[in-house]
Amino acid sequence: MSDDWRNDPVTEKQKEKLHFFGCTWDEGITKGQASDSINECVSKFPETQQAWLNRPATAEQLEELKSFGEEAEDGLTYGEAKELLHDPDTYHSTHPPKSVMDSTPPVLSAKRGFFGWISDKLEQRKIRIAEAKAQRKAYIASIISNLKNGQSPLLDRPNFLLQRGERICWAEPSTLEEIKVVGRHYEGGSSGVTFRVAKGVRFNVGRQRGHSVSETAAVTTSTGELIITNKRLAFLGDRKSLAIKFEKLLEIHPATNGIKFSEGGRAGPKLIRYSSKQNADIICEILNYVLGY
Repeated sequence: MSDDWRNDPVTEKQKEKLHFFGCTWDEGITKGQASDSINECVSKFPETQQAWLNRPATAEQLEELKSFGEEAEDGLTYGEAKELLHDPDTYHSTHPPKSVMDSTPPVLSAKRGFFGWISDKLEQRKIRIAEAKAQRKAYIASIISNLKNGQSPLLDRPNFLLQRGERICWAEPSTLEEIKVVGRHYEGGSSGVTFRVAKGVRFNVGRQRGHSVSETAAVTTSTGELIITNKRLAFLGDRKSLAIKFEKLLEIHPATNGIKFSEGGRAGPKLIRYSSKQNADIICEILNYVLGY
């Protein structure tokens, strides 16, 4: 397995865990260095690691559990949620493997999991989530299969003109965000040296105002719908719309919350942010299909 990932920048989740252990880090730390440091902390400070696992489940975990039809119970911990969502390919049926059932003590009725002992109730939920993920995977595969056979889930949009041979592959409620200048400030200024010339009069030498620095942020410029066709990435909005051929894009990065893309020229990068993350996995697979990945 390639170790190229070790040279990637440290992730926000790694920073969060390092901070939890009370660590500080140098600017430019890599993912591999952070991983080694976290492993060292876990080995040396097991009590802190347990506290990390016993903290409440994160909003991201709860949202993913909800997407699989699982309502989080009060008191669900980060470790329990991670165990529920861990390794979906391990469980394929509605019942645990017989070897697991046979080895389970009747009183404790629990088994050894990746993060420690978990109850049968958590185990059952884990199996349900694995099944839901398998169903979701099959559903996405059917969508891609239909697209390959020329069947689109959506035939048209009244305000979107299709080109010859073009068909809509997916549409998703979204907002359009663009990088805008939201403020400016000066950096690198110097007050210089001040000499007293006479009472109430001073002379400044070497004073510099500095240079202007623009502060940018993603600003919502329109609300509407993302449209993905077999030829273009488009957005139909209430204040702004766009449609770009895939070959004209310099970059495109689908994520769980939206699609970041750049078309070059003077226009900066843009983000089409999904109104809901529910179909992010479908959109990613459709983009892989139309882009030929």
